[in-house]
Amino acid sequence: MSQTFNKCIARMKGEFVQGLIDNNMLLIAPDPKKLQTKETSGPADENFWFTLKSGAKSPLFWSIQTIQDNPCLWYLAVSLLVNRIQELGLEFDKVAGVPEGMTATAAVVGYEFGKGVLTIRKQEKSHGQGGMIVGNLKPEDRVLVLEDVATTGLSILSEAALKLQKLSGAKNVKDAVVLLDRQQGATENLAAGWHITADKDSGHAVVMNNDGPHPVRLHSVLTQSEAIKYWNPTTPHHKAMKPIIEKYLAQNTK
Repeated sequence: MSQTFNKCIARMKGEFVQGLIDNNMLLIAPDPKKLQTKETSGPADENFWFTLKSGAKSPLFWSIQTIQDNPCLWYLAVSLLVNRIQELGLEFDKVAGVPEGMTATAAVVGYEFGKGVLTIRKQEKSHGQGGMIVGNLKPEDRVLVLEDVATTGLSILSEAALKLQKLSGAKNVKDAVVLLDRQQGATENLAAGWHITADKDSGHAVVMNNDGPHPVRLHSVLTQSEAIKYWNPTTPHHKAMKPIIEKYLAQNTK
């Protein structure tokens, strides 16, 4: 790959990250909801950081499941996904997006590669043709799964890989590509084929293997650490937050 092309991809990534921030899809602390009743003491005040599903606090929060609402950002997202898939040389027969945030994007990526597209439903339908998916899934089909943000890998496993395995009786999903890897263990969890669930007593995420391992290789367009390098802060607050975020990522990502 030429240096000129690499620079072009880097520029697209930079435009993508900055576009997410400009369109409130990458939120930087303080959390607006927490500012309603209290006053922050400054950028490093963790009391005003975002609370993640795991209960951990973070100075940044990704919310890009509605990216198709913004044509420019969606174009960049699709272009970066297509380039990454080509770069990896992945082989697949069908494309599927984790519902529902990546359903539309998967359809466009499938079109770009001339591949069939499977639509995975959140819930099974009993009327019409019914079922959990729209599309013709064969046991021998290799399905490439797309996701917007990966944290633990739970959505990729439970909403895509394991659903498709249940329907076809085969481990159709070998690879998944995510726009943004939060570096919280998704790569390792998916490689081990673990199924992640919540402990009934504590509520914490625990790893189960009741259904048998289903290893999936996770590939990312960007990791959190990489994405922040492309961010060029323009406001005093964001300039103050960038080194705090970089320190947080250095200490809290895998």
